[in-house]
Amino acid sequence: MNCIITYKTILEKKKINTYIRFVFILVIIVGFNQKSFAAEPHQLRTSINLQKDFEKLKLTLNNANFFDLKGNWFLYHAELLIDFKSEKSISFGLGYKQEYVKLPDRIRVEYRPKLNMYYNTKWGFVKFRDRNRLEARFIDGENINRYRNQLLFSYDKFTKVKPYFLTEFWFRIKDMEYFRQESVIGLQFPFKVCDISFFYQQWFNKYAPNKWEYVHMPGTSLTFKF
Repeated sequence: MNCIITYKTILEKKKINTYIRFVFILVIIVGFNQKSFAAEPHQLRTSINLQKDFEKLKLTLNNANFFDLKGNWFLYHAELLIDFKSEKSISFGLGYKQEYVKLPDRIRVEYRPKLNMYYNTKWGFVKFRDRNRLEARFIDGENINRYRNQLLFSYDKFTKVKPYFLTEFWFRIKDMEYFRQESVIGLQFPFKVCDISFFYQQWFNKYAPNKWEYVHMPGTSLTFKF
C-alpha cells in the first residue's frame, strides 16, 4: 500500500514539474521582463463565452470586458464565429465582432467582419493551429483592413489541465506594416459543460514611428459548451 501511494505521489510530482517547466518556457518565449512589467500599464480582462458543436460547423459567441487596475470599465466586445468543420488539416470560418470603447466624451462603436482560414496539425501531445484572418474595421466612418496571423500551441497530454501559448502578428493591408503583437500563456481546465482558463497576456502596439506601447493583462475565461 505504501509503495502504491509513493508511486502515485511521484507521478503527481512529475506532472506538476512538467506544468511548471512548460509555463516557464512559455514565459521566456513571450519575453516578459521585469523592467517593462514595472514600467508599462496593466489591465484586466474577463470573458464569458458560449460554444455549440454541430455536425458540420461550430458556433462560438465570445463576450469580453476590459478594466483598468482600479476596476474602471473601458472596453467591451462581442464576437460571433462560424467555423466550418473539415476532416482535412485546412478549414475556414466567418466572424463578426462589435466593440464598444469608452472615450472621455462618448462610447465609440466599431464593426469588424472577418474571414478565417485555419491550419491544424499535431506533434505527439502538442496541438498546433495557424489562424490566418482578414479583418475589416469600420470605425467613425473609416474602413481599416487588417491581416492577422495567430499561432496557437496547446499541450494535450493531461486530461485535467491543458497549458497553451499563442502569439499573433498584426498587419495593415494597405501597406503591410507590422504594427501590433499579442502573446498569451495560460492554463485551461476542461469540465463536462464548461472550460475555465487563467491566462496572462502581453501586447505591444505601434502608435507612432519607432514608438511602441506595451500592456500587460491577466485574465480569466469561462466557456460554456452545449
